[in-house]
Amino acid sequence: MAAISQRIANLIGGISQQPDTIKYSNQLRVCDNYYPDTASGLLKRPGLGGIAALTNVVADGTWFMVFRDDSERYAIQFSKAGALKIWSANNGIQQTVNAVAAEATTYATHTDATDLAVLQINDYIFVLNRNITVAQGNTTSAAQTPYAFVTIDTIAYSSTYIITLNGVDFTYATPTNGNTQLNVTDIVTALAASINGNASWVATTVGNTIHIRRNTNVDFTIEAKGGSTGVAINAYKGIVTGVANLPTQFLNNVKIEIGGTAANSEDDYWVLFRTADNSAKGIGHWEETVAPGITLGLNEETMPHVIIREANGTFTYRKLDEASAIASAGTSVVTGIPTAVSITSATSGGHVVGEEMAVTGGAGKNLRLKVEKIKTVTVTNNYAANSSSYVRQVTTTTTTFGVGYSPNTTTTTTQYYWYLAGVQIGTTSIPQLVQGDTTYVPNGAFQSISNETRAGITSVQQLSGVIDGISILQAGQGYAATNVVVNTLGDTFTITSVNTQNLEGDAFRLNYWKPRTVGDAITAPMPSFVGRSIDGISFFKNRLVLTSRENVVCSQAGDYFSFFASTAITIIASDPVDLSASSLRPIRLKHAIPAPTGLVLFGDNAQYFLTTTTEAFAPNTAEINLLSSYNQSDTIAPIDIGPSLVFIEEGAKSTTVFEMDLGDNIGGKPRVSELTRFLPNYVPAAITNLKISQSAGTLAMSSKQDTRSLYLYRFLQAGETRVSSWFKWTLPGTIEHFDFYQDIMFVITKHGSNYVLSQVSLLTETPNQSLLFDGEYLDVRLDLFDYKPTLIYDSAADLTHVCFKDGFQDTTLQPVLMFMDPAISGYFEEQTLQVDVTQPVGQRYFLTADGNQTTSKFAIGYKYEALAQLPAFYYIKEEGKKDTINIPRVSRISVNSYNSGPYRAVVRAEGRDEFSVTLPQINANYYLANNIPIIRNAQSTIPILAKGNQFEFELIADSPFPTAFTSLEWEGTYNNKGVSAV
Repeated sequence: MAAISQRIANLIGGISQQPDTIKYSNQLRVCDNYYPDTASGLLKRPGLGGIAALTNVVADGTWFMVFRDDSERYAIQFSKAGALKIWSANNGIQQTVNAVAAEATTYATHTDATDLAVLQINDYIFVLNRNITVAQGNTTSAAQTPYAFVTIDTIAYSSTYIITLNGVDFTYATPTNGNTQLNVTDIVTALAASINGNASWVATTVGNTIHIRRNTNVDFTIEAKGGSTGVAINAYKGIVTGVANLPTQFLNNVKIEIGGTAANSEDDYWVLFRTADNSAKGIGHWEETVAPGITLGLNEETMPHVIIREANGTFTYRKLDEASAIASAGTSVVTGIPTAVSITSATSGGHVVGEEMAVTGGAGKNLRLKVEKIKTVTVTNNYAANSSSYVRQVTTTTTTFGVGYSPNTTTTTTQYYWYLAGVQIGTTSIPQLVQGDTTYVPNGAFQSISNETRAGITSVQQLSGVIDGISILQAGQGYAATNVVVNTLGDTFTITSVNTQNLEGDAFRLNYWKPRTVGDAITAPMPSFVGRSIDGISFFKNRLVLTSRENVVCSQAGDYFSFFASTAITIIASDPVDLSASSLRPIRLKHAIPAPTGLVLFGDNAQYFLTTTTEAFAPNTAEINLLSSYNQSDTIAPIDIGPSLVFIEEGAKSTTVFEMDLGDNIGGKPRVSELTRFLPNYVPAAITNLKISQSAGTLAMSSKQDTRSLYLYRFLQAGETRVSSWFKWTLPGTIEHFDFYQDIMFVITKHGSNYVLSQVSLLTETPNQSLLFDGEYLDVRLDLFDYKPTLIYDSAADLTHVCFKDGFQDTTLQPVLMFMDPAISGYFEEQTLQVDVTQPVGQRYFLTADGNQTTSKFAIGYKYEALAQLPAFYYIKEEGKKDTINIPRVSRISVNSYNSGPYRAVVRAEGRDEFSVTLPQINANYYLANNIPIIRNAQSTIPILAKGNQFEFELIADSPFPTAFTSLEWEGTYNNKGVSAV
């Protein structure tokens, strides 16, 4: 047998459920709580940084997250009964929701989370309930009294003008010769007088026109004839055949219909007369209007409602009706707006210019600050010789006996042993210890204490990244001058001045669902969603888009609240678009995603494309074309991952994930591929959420079948080449909701009856108070971690309580206390969570440290384990070609890591006990100041001694330090015996 070694270049291929014989070399059987990264390798996933336990959360609510900008980010919850609550995602503080009408609460009442959908447009958050059937409104246009009008178009002598009303003639004969002056006024006046002489009629003259109605306002018939030609007088009732028949003088606010083609009523329209001076009658103009006695609009209680962020920072949830819009707050008087903030006490280091931070405290809320300047400061601490921090002097005398005539030699050696909080931090031969940025020296004479020669310690640290300049990023409100606020690391700031401002709300607050303003039920029909429920809400080409079953209805361009045509005379480009997707099977278009060339519509059994073949998107150019006929989950919205779209199909036990690439071929078929082809049973069914971080190239899913796990897919697209991987994260509690803002994932987990808001940064580490390693800050790998826990000294027990925030307690998890003072940074203890409910809120759940360490720094959180199981080892001739006949015997495996802390390697071989080796990277019992147990580049060798397909090999990262596996190499023996696979 020949000795052989092979290298696996990386371990970032993620999960594959294919047989090991055909897996790619970098794929895994199990990949839990890792994050594959093309730059750094297989990383232990970032921990969840605990933000706050949310107050007043209701069980089984429906969650959404809304990100207004970098400063304002919110978590929203509707109870099943329709009650609304909102929290800031920056600090977990509950926001003010103004009084909500009972009708609005009723609209949001639902039974399943998928019943609701939201769409954010600026400061408007549309709320859609898919179970509500849209109804017409109750307001109709004013009914119009039946009337007719007669115009005298030609005057002549010796002529008779006759108006016949309900069979009764009213006449006037003009003079027979020119001795009497003849004018139209005389004719219309005489005819009107004749009509008014009958008590049943009312005639009003204006110009050459007579307006006629019954005194009882009921309908009637009319005829008119006369003049020398028989057409000198014309009568019109209800409709005219063209605008040329409209009088130029008429009664104010009177409507009439203008008829178009006799065989088609769809080109008819209505006009209204407006006098120039708004007088009762006179000259004026005709303008298009709505038919009389017709339903004007929609029942706003059945249409999507809206959450509005008001100018004063509060939120209003209401229906979109005109009365509410008129009554909405205009200019708001907002008090307590900070205008200047000063630094009170900046003691934490590691900050960077441009860093943004939320602060708490004071009388107000929602203040966010930005670091403008940093500095390096000298921090001096003194410790007494009789404390747990001291330097011990040990003098050793050694006698070397001479040989022959050589004298004996006596050597005296003095060693100094340095201790901080009871942990040895170094040994020197001189009374000074320099570790990283900190220098330790004795601060007094050595004396005998506890049978040791001790002195106290003075530590002098050059702390960099201390805040030296601050600015206001988001002012918030409700503060008072002299209020002190604090960031999560304990730096304090004083609000030095506040003011009061009259803030104008977004003009959107004045909007409402617009009524029909022109036409009638035929020429300006109700949108097709009336009488049905609205299934989806989206935005495209500056139009609000609502889908209902197979119909897609787009609002007027630029007016998201109008679904009626602006004119019945012609079709204009800005009018609403109302189209139906043709299908042989019933279809409900619940989701719509904008694409560069159109709107992709997703139904439960087909996908369509709303687009136009011309430059303008208009009612007469828009069309819906079938894209594909894949089954798709109608409860989970597809997502845009950048180069393509992703949607899912759910089975009884597992979920299939598809990717659709539209390309640039308008009208052509898209390219659809299955992302879960190599792991058909990995992603469970009953998916509850699907979100994407495009900046991190990561999509994630949660499921009712595995409520503590996220199933993730990460990809890097470089031209036509993609590097991708599937993996799973197990989080510390039941996942209620999650979403991404850029590369930050916000997640809400449930722990007992508590709901905790956390965040995970996928691409960057926290710039301060985390582990400092070779000038870089690395976050602890703990869940619900807190870098500034409350510290309470218990003098009776001589213990310091390091406290979890109330709501963060979870007895099912393993708490970890990590010491963060520079000299012992990285020393940690796994402890049992202590509980004392008699203590004040925020001090009831704690771990302990010996002595009074209220001035020390700690990190606190919960342990989690990352597990990667490699497939069987075969000799690989080239990628994709394994020799599965001649199995090598693996002697050892060397694992290469980068910026990694301790980890374990586990070997399970057939016929022998499980073997586990801990690779501590640095001696676990000895820590040097500023030298946490992490190695930049390391290689660890694990003995195997088994055939490549007869053992399991796992890499487990269970310490609270970063871990990254870059590659591995295996060594062994291999003999193909002249036989090779074909």
